[in-house]
Amino acid sequence: MTAGGGFQNAECLVALVEDGAEDAAAFRRVMADEGHVVVWPSGEHAVEALTSGDLRPDELSMLVVDMNLPGIDGVAVIRAVRAMPGGSYPAIFALSSQTGDEIVARAMAAGADDYIEKPPSLAGLRAVVQQLVSIADDRHPSD
Repeated sequence: MTAGGGFQNAECLVALVEDGAEDAAAFRRVMADEGHVVVWPSGEHAVEALTSGDLRPDELSMLVVDMNLPGIDGVAVIRAVRAMPGGSYPAIFALSSQTGDEIVARAMAAGADDYIEKPPSLAGLRAVVQQLVSIADDRHPSD
């Protein structure tokens, strides 16, 4: 998080790994009041950006990862981020339309801070975003 941390800070940077263009656009619209959103359309794009030096994990306030990505899936992305050197990581949320104990257990075992079911509506997405912000704020309280 940036100095002064918390999502009240306009410098908040959120990364979303989402292959669905409509879902990514909706997330970006809903998150607009919370800070800047970077969208990576695949796990490969996310891992490349975070390992190439384009963006460091500690620069992110939050990383939201779709679990059902083609190629490198959400579990692999979460594991890759948690394995990066430096020790300072954003709050990581696994996001999926799948439900059930198995997918939640896989996300949490990979290192996700929480698992959020993809909402079927824009109103539901707003509620999820507020939940994510609250959890991330609790994880990284403002200075």
